[in-house]
Amino acid sequence: MTGDNVPVGFQTAHMKVDMKTECDMSTPHLNALIDAAERSCVILQTLSAPPTVEIERSLGDFGKLGTF
Repeated sequence: MTGDNVPVGFQTAHMKVDMKTECDMSTPHLNALIDAAERSCVILQTLSAPPTVEIERSLGDFGKLGTF
């Protein structure tokens, strides 16, 4: 399927993380650790609140390549 009406990119994203610990950390402490990891995850934060994207094009005079 091609054309101007076909969306490009992700429409949704879902992530599931299964954790196993080798210590006796309490559930509130584990949740605090997960919350801190989510807050500091650059990819998650960028996907959750996408930045403004600017595209700048610079087209050189490629026709002169190889001309001395």
